[in-house]
Amino acid sequence: MTKKVKFILLFSFFIILGLCTKSEARITTSDPTVSSGETATITINSQEPVANGAIDVTSSGGLTFVSVSGGTANGTLVAFAGTENKTNGLVTYTFKVPKVTKTTTYKVTFVSADMADAEGNTVASSSATSTVTVKAKETSPGDDSSDGGDSNKPSDTEDDKPSISFSSINETVYVTSNFVNARETYSTSGTVKYQFNKGDSLTRTGIATSSVNGIIWSRISYKGETLYISSDYLDTKNPIKSEEAKDNPDEKEQDEKDKKNEEEDKDKSNVKALRSLTVEQYKLEPEFAPDITEYAVTVGGDVEKLNIEAMAEDENSTIEILGNSGLLIGENTINIKVTAEDGTVRTYTINVTKVVDVGVQLSELSVENYTLTPEFSSDVYEYTLNIGDTSITSLNINAKSDKENVSIEIAGNTELKPGKNIITILVTSNDDNLTTTYQIVVNIDEAYKQNTQIIAGIDDKDLFMYIGIGAAVLIVLIIIIAVIVKKHRKNEDEDEDFSTLNNYNEDTLNNDKTSMDISNKSEDSEIHKSIESNNEIVNNDEQEKDKKRKEKLEEFSSYASSSDSDANTTTRKRGKHF
Repeated sequence: MTKKVKFILLFSFFIILGLCTKSEARITTSDPTVSSGETATITINSQEPVANGAIDVTSSGGLTFVSVSGGTANGTLVAFAGTENKTNGLVTYTFKVPKVTKTTTYKVTFVSADMADAEGNTVASSSATSTVTVKAKETSPGDDSSDGGDSNKPSDTEDDKPSISFSSINETVYVTSNFVNARETYSTSGTVKYQFNKGDSLTRTGIATSSVNGIIWSRISYKGETLYISSDYLDTKNPIKSEEAKDNPDEKEQDEKDKKNEEEDKDKSNVKALRSLTVEQYKLEPEFAPDITEYAVTVGGDVEKLNIEAMAEDENSTIEILGNSGLLIGENTINIKVTAEDGTVRTYTINVTKVVDVGVQLSELSVENYTLTPEFSSDVYEYTLNIGDTSITSLNINAKSDKENVSIEIAGNTELKPGKNIITILVTSNDDNLTTTYQIVVNIDEAYKQNTQIIAGIDDKDLFMYIGIGAAVLIVLIIIIAVIVKKHRKNEDEDEDFSTLNNYNEDTLNNDKTSMDISNKSEDSEIHKSIESNNEIVNNDEQEKDKKRKEKLEEFSSYASSSDSDANTTTRKRGKHF
């Protein structure tokens, strides 16, 4: 192969490599690591500068959505717009993670739509998955953080922390100092979740009946969480208002009224325990007891709501059940709130783990002429499909399972209308009647026309990249073929010249031999004629005849040898010799 051909191939290789490595702009996510029961913050970024667009959650992976910031939010969907391009911190999501006893990972999937830069250039929509790592809580002694600023109090570890009880109350208290720590457990080594300052108001739900290393802990409720603060830094009176009210008689009068109301409340029942708590078809772990406030239960993937029966110990108490609808795959929390006659509250918690039987999953799921977001996976149960053609009323859905004796039912795939549509695919095992649910959220809106793909299933940028690669490969092949053909023709011309010259030499040699044979035959004929003539003349003299015959034969032999030598000499002088 010539140097020229090598250079062409090397140059074409770099062109193809450049086309192949061209990256498509995609959204990316952070992968936070948090402790059990805390909140995880996930930031959405972009590989390509964008100014506006929308982000949504297609699968929360078992986490509980809390909030989203960075634009105008509607549930998990957030739209953002601006005049400047940016790649980092497009939007930020916050999720509540479940309580775990060992390190566990959860997958949260996001999808982008209507993305564009500040110049109005469209940026391809894409999806991204964040991996949230939840670690079991670890405590260590010697935490130098103070509870209200007192670092001289002895500390205790989780292992040494004694079991204490709390008297249940329900009252508003105020923080009396700055930088007061609120911890997850009634221990100075417990994790600090929040810090409060003087005058902050909190709801106290209980006071410890005994001290822990000299601290009487107060149990408070804040943002749906149960936390613990040293009682030394809490008071039923607002310290800031008390200082302001020293010279204000109206404030003093109000305090007196509050005290009077408190005296009246003392006559009301404070019983807020449950007499019984059951969940239809499921067993609570541990077994119910009025003093145990936290339970666990595991349900199948088709359960959306539990049938809970709760009866209060005091008929004057009221019961409220919260979080018992729309159960999600993963961890869910149901609270049974018992309010006593005096207004104090006790909350019983049922931690519901919703699982999917992997024996009844889909092995294939696709929509003809469209691409699902995210890409299909057996353990991903919710997908999004954006369509820019408002005339679409149904879709051709391919759903298969690699398991035997499984029935598949598709609902909601008829009479599709502009806007949001939900198609449900039910996969049921006929052996044990277990059902797994997949959903496709179909958004039909002309706004999605700009994202229509030239070839279904292939992104337009990928399509142009493939065309470019194909063209480059074709050009390289044409160049290689042309070089090979040219070289082959040159070799054929050389072979033809050599063959012509060789044929010429062979023809010349054959002609010389033919001429020699004719000459020899002519000479031989003359010799025989001479011999016959001599025989007629000297019939009686045999010896003379023999002598003359020998002479003639010798003469003939000498002549033939001379002719052969001349012919061979002539042949060697012409043409090439091998």
